[in-house]
Amino acid sequence: MTFSYWILRTLITGVVLASAVGKSLDLAGFVEMLATYHTVPAGWLWPLAWLVIGVEWVLVLWLLSGWLESWSRSLGLRGTQSGLCGLDDGIAAARARYSKLWVLRPLLSSATALVLPA
Repeated sequence: MTFSYWILRTLITGVVLASAVGKSLDLAGFVEMLATYHTVPAGWLWPLAWLVIGVEWVLVLWLLSGWLESWSRSLGLRGTQSGLCGLDDGIAAARARYSKLWVLRPLLSSATALVLPA
């Protein structure tokens, strides 16, 4: 993997980790902040807060554990020690695999460019 890949991954992980820790330490404040949006019924505020915090912690663990490489390989990308080869073939295979899901089409091109090193 390239140096910029690790820097970017570390920065993203740090931001999500700081957000998860901050919300976990002041859960009542986070619920009050959610209440100011007036988009969710009052009975759903606490479960929504727990859900958001849980998703953030799962995302942090995912970024720290290296599941990203497993996910990229499941899309058909072949990995090597020096980086990912066959990136175009993998993206084409992923697009073919998920062609029925029109929502993922714009995400596959932009997300793979951001997450996977060239």
